[in-house]
Amino acid sequence: MSFRKSLSWITTILTLYLPVSCVAQQTPPPQPLNLVVVEGQGAIYNVRERQSRDAAVVQVEDATQQPVAGAAVTFTLPSQGAGGDFLNGEKTLVVTTDAQGRAVARGMKPNSQAGKFEMRVTASHQGQTAS
Repeated sequence: MSFRKSLSWITTILTLYLPVSCVAQQTPPPQPLNLVVVEGQGAIYNVRERQSRDAAVVQVEDATQQPVAGAAVTFTLPSQGAGGDFLNGEKTLVVTTDAQGRAVARGMKPNSQAGKFEMRVTASHQGQTAS
């Protein structure tokens, strides 16, 4: 086999595979998510009441500010100091957003320690996250 015939065969293979790789690169990247606090920012809990209440409501939106249904939202309370537990007795609660893109952290029981605390919220949907 001559060198020219070998080179022709390699060129043919590259030509056949090139369109496939170009199509794969044209897939747009997923749009980022946004988290909007609807309720709970700056909330005050009376540690003496020890009653359960909705701790936070967030809305998950896409880059065009449209609600994202079916996103997994994780609410996490501090492991030490002021804070509390969710009704499941855990510091973490995972909720799925509804049709309006909203997730509610229901049933937080404050602990007996007074003070400020932050609840961490993370959302994920189809490989995208926001916190």
